Amino acid sequence: MKGNQMITLEDAIYNLEIRHPFNAGNLTASVEAGDKDGELVPVYTVRSYGVAIAKGSPFANVDVWVTDEKFSQTTTKHINLVKRAWGVN
Repeated sequence: MKGNQMITLEDAIYNLEIRHPFNAGNLTASVEAGDKDGELVPVYTVRSYGVAIAKGSPFANVDVWVTDEKFSQTTTKHINLVKRAWGVN
């Protein structure tokens, strides 16, 4: 993927699995700066309509957080895609 080229949701699932940044319209993912125990660390952040719905290590399936808040039907679909890609119940 070059630049901000949009991808399909099917491609987004693969990118979620390998923790690769992507733009699938209202579902995006990027590596951002985060804080862990006072140290600056990279955090893979997934957003739906600009709201963070999941975070984790960009390198492995560790330190995973997926929101349990209630959102719109589309954002709930995005959350379920992340859970499926990351093997989270």
